[in-house]
Amino acid sequence: MISKRAERASQRFSSKALLVVTILPLWALWIYAYATLESLQREVDALPRFYGMYLYKEYVRARLEEAARLVSLLEDQRVQSIEGEKTEMFTEEGRESLDLLFGPEEALVVVEREGLRILHPSEPPYGAAEFLGDPEARIAFLRTLQRMEANGSRGGYFSIDASDVLGESKRRRWFLTVAPAGEALLCILPVPEERVSQSGGTLEEAQEDLLQERRKRFVLLTLPVVLLSSVFIGVLCRRQGRSNRGRGQ
Repeated sequence: MISKRAERASQRFSSKALLVVTILPLWALWIYAYATLESLQREVDALPRFYGMYLYKEYVRARLEEAARLVSLLEDQRVQSIEGEKTEMFTEEGRESLDLLFGPEEALVVVEREGLRILHPSEPPYGAAEFLGDPEARIAFLRTLQRMEANGSRGGYFSIDASDVLGESKRRRWFLTVAPAGEALLCILPVPEERVSQSGGTLEEAQEDLLQERRKRFVLLTLPVVLLSSVFIGVLCRRQGRSNRGRGQ
């Protein structure tokens, strides 16, 4: 009697062990695949941000080069003015042409290479170049530009310490894109750092939405299969256990 009970207990244990050994690798494989997908998403998330920022900087550089060609043309027209008479470089017509290239929140800065004298803009509002209204920030900007010009750099960051309404110090940064306009002038387009980061975030969000959709599809397609397979394996193991107990009786 005891031997039969022990045998039935052994059969039940074997049946349950078979169920666990059969189903556990299936779920382990599914969890591993899901974790791999999650890990891949975290690794890929950083790429769209940097690529989006790069594309935005290239877009800014292309627009600045177009403005630099226009400024160079305006300078040539000024040099070739009537009998060499010195005229204003940025006439009303010239300013309107530049306004068509940039919006009110942007600001094209034109600097004379010799002496780094700011020719444009000459008065507020400065848009993204609002720091030009602060004498100390203006000097820091020209020093940064001087270093960039000495290194032959056509892009870099410029930062200043700004105080908010409560008087707390806050660091502000701009990305400076530089393009030569002829041999005598430099065109600079300052872009606030937060705008550059936002452009990277836009592409990152699009990539994240795509990965979320792929992850949702993975769960909807594979989870039912794993569940049904587990139920099917469980039924087979249970039938096998009953069959063994029947033979044992």
